[in-house]
Amino acid sequence: MHARSMADYEAAIDAALGEAQGLLETFSALLRIAQVEGASPRAGFTDVDLTAVTEAISDAYRLDAEDADHQLVATIAEGVVVSGDQELLTQALANLVENALRHTPPGTHYQCPPRGQLRSRCAAVGRG
Repeated sequence: MHARSMADYEAAIDAALGEAQGLLETFSALLRIAQVEGASPRAGFTDVDLTAVTEAISDAYRLDAEDADHQLVATIAEGVVVSGDQELLTQALANLVENALRHTPPGTHYQCPPRGQLRSRCAAVGRG
């Protein structure tokens, strides 16, 4: 990109900062996965409130979904708790929502309810 104005420079810097942040998050997630794999399989696992994780992700992405003409609906069961790594579970659900927003056409409806104690399901309803 060849900047022609101060606004172009600012946009290029913002884009570069966003990409750098994404890379840092990716490396952080890879490091965390390596740490989990290198330790005893459940070392460091805690009780994770999957209901709270789903609510947080839904709240964080709802406006982005609406801006992209998508609908994100979280039908959240109360008290769904799993044994796991909260950071990795949060990242996994965020990745599912981000991919759904990125790779489906406008007008898609998403539902992210936790199901049972060991799994969560995200489904896109509509075209795509």
